[in-house]
Amino acid sequence: MSDIAKTINENFIDNTYKKRYFKQINVNDKFSFCEYIDNKYIDFKNAVLHLPCVNLIDTIEGVSYEGQRLSGKKLVLCGYLHTSFYINYGSKSFYIKKDIPLSTFIVVPGDTNKEDYYDIDYCIEDVTITNIECNYVFISITLFIEYICNNKKVLCKDGNL
Repeated sequence: MSDIAKTINENFIDNTYKKRYFKQINVNDKFSFCEYIDNKYIDFKNAVLHLPCVNLIDTIEGVSYEGQRLSGKKLVLCGYLHTSFYINYGSKSFYIKKDIPLSTFIVVPGDTNKEDYYDIDYCIEDVTITNIECNYVFISITLFIEYICNNKKVLCKDGNL
């Protein structure tokens, strides 16, 4: 049996599927330096997700065009990724911190209440840095965000793989 088939079979126990509520998003930004710095001299250190604004909203129930089941509730997440970079360019070395804004939503169970504690977990799946102009660098971060039901951690504790 293939690994994929094993994973699928593990998710089905007594004909019930372990429901997961997640979203994969791509967050990007560009920033400038006072001079040209090749992206090979830029070392990405880390990114920490901050969500100062999390709101539960009522939406429609049904099935989306993509086939996703809509429960009638969405968790709207607004915040930023606090990123840091180390640049070692010739005789110059410096450390840069940059906040990259983000907003998204996750479909959550229909019985979720505004009084509930929202347990959000995340993984940074990919970081790409490239030069786009003379002194501009483009950064793209692929992020997996998951709403955890019943306080059961199943993925990426503290944002680590």
